[in-house]
Amino acid sequence: METDKPFQSAVLQLPGWFQAMAEKLPPEEQKQISEIRLWANQPIVWMKRGRCFFCSDRRLTDYPTGKERVLTKQELMDCFYSICHDSVHTVQQELCQGFVSLPGGHRAGICGTAVHHQGEQTGLRDISSINLRIARSIPGCAQELYQKLFSGGRALNGLLIAGAPASGKTTVLRDLVRILCSGKETRCHIVAVVDEREELSGGHDLGITSHVLRKIPKERAIQQALRTLAPEYIVCDEIGTKEEAQLLSQGLNAGTGFIGTIHAGSWQELLRRPSFRALLEQQALDAVVLLSDRSQPGKIDRIIKLQEVQRNDACCGLCPDFSVGDDDRMEQTGKNGAEAQRVGGVSAFSAIYSGGTLPDALQQ
Repeated sequence: METDKPFQSAVLQLPGWFQAMAEKLPPEEQKQISEIRLWANQPIVWMKRGRCFFCSDRRLTDYPTGKERVLTKQELMDCFYSICHDSVHTVQQELCQGFVSLPGGHRAGICGTAVHHQGEQTGLRDISSINLRIARSIPGCAQELYQKLFSGGRALNGLLIAGAPASGKTTVLRDLVRILCSGKETRCHIVAVVDEREELSGGHDLGITSHVLRKIPKERAIQQALRTLAPEYIVCDEIGTKEEAQLLSQGLNAGTGFIGTIHAGSWQELLRRPSFRALLEQQALDAVVLLSDRSQPGKIDRIIKLQEVQRNDACCGLCPDFSVGDDDRMEQTGKNGAEAQRVGGVSAFSAIYSGGTLPDALQQ
């Protein structure tokens, strides 16, 4: 069986001795690994399906046996320098944010002690751990999403893909861009891809008509796209601030829709995000996709479609003075929860997918 290409691409960023060790893992195991976590004087941890695994005798177990490879402090530093391509100063700006972007869309999270100068962080020293996240494309994972929300000439003003860390948000977003820009399903759409950390592009297929803005801070990239590219959609991974959300919603006034991702492991978590609430207040969203947990990356758990209903003074219960409590939940009716009503007053939403199959739920 062939070795897994994304796994091999990620491991190539590490020293040769680590590559030789990783290649001994069976290909079927390589395909399931999403992260490689490294510490000094601790066993290597291989993450798959959101769980920790340890390697001994070329097989993975979910518990340490005492036979695992333990990295020395020097070996951890060798891995760090290899990730930085032996030129730490060239990635210093990213290191100050705790990561290094790598070829292939992979990313290494770096932990250590911050170095400060005149009150500002200027670097990172005493590296203590590394988390190498493996980027994987799954062609077709956004196909049903596209067919139900975009096909037939339909256009969305705003779409958010929400999920917990490692739930596959970037993977689904990347595939949706590929479909929109490939011209294979319908006409090609002009899409501006804001790729601050090079996780969306990074050697992946984004179709024909995608404009990619790499390593530009989100707010500046969004403004640049609106001024110079005239896109139909702006795509942005990890909408994290209220300011980013407001910029995206401003694009709607110029006829530009947006598609983004946001960290939220549940509907309740999503309601607490200031960026999400800002988009609601601007009436900038048409639909929200909630993904399953990290054990099933890229799997859709629910699609929530925002109905065009009256927005009263209470803003459907989602104004800034609204707080989420035990009663802020959605009651579902019907076999697949097709008509979901908010107990606390989110009458502006209907969940059109919860359990069941995506095509069946979306037809309800």
